Amino acid sequence: MKNLFNRDELFSSEEKLEMLDGVLYQDIKDRINNKVFLQNLIMSSPIIFSSKDEILEFIDILNEFEMQKIAFEYMDRIETQINNILDISEMYNRLLNDSKN
Repeated sequence: MKNLFNRDELFSSEEKLEMLDGVLYQDIKDRINNKVFLQNLIMSSPIIFSSKDEILEFIDILNEFEMQKIAFEYMDRIETQINNILDISEMYNRLLNDSKN
C-alpha cells in the first residue's frame, strides 16, 4: 500500500526543527556572553542550526572566545553539508590567522 502522506508536508520547517533533540541556536545565541557558558552549552546538548548563516555566526563566536580547536571540529563536520565553499575557505583562513596570534 502506498503512503498517502509525506511527512515533510505535514510539518512546517519550524515545527521540524523543534522536534529535533537539541537546542536551537536561534534560541540561545543572545545568551552566549562568555567562554564558560559556551563550553557548557557545547558539552550539554547538540546545537541545531537552521541556516548556513547561523553556523558561520557560531563559528565566529567560537573564534571570538579563542576556541579555534572546537571551531575547526565544527567546520570539519559541516564542510560537506554547506554548499558555498568560499564561505568555508574564508572561515578556515580567519581561524588559522587568529590561532597564530
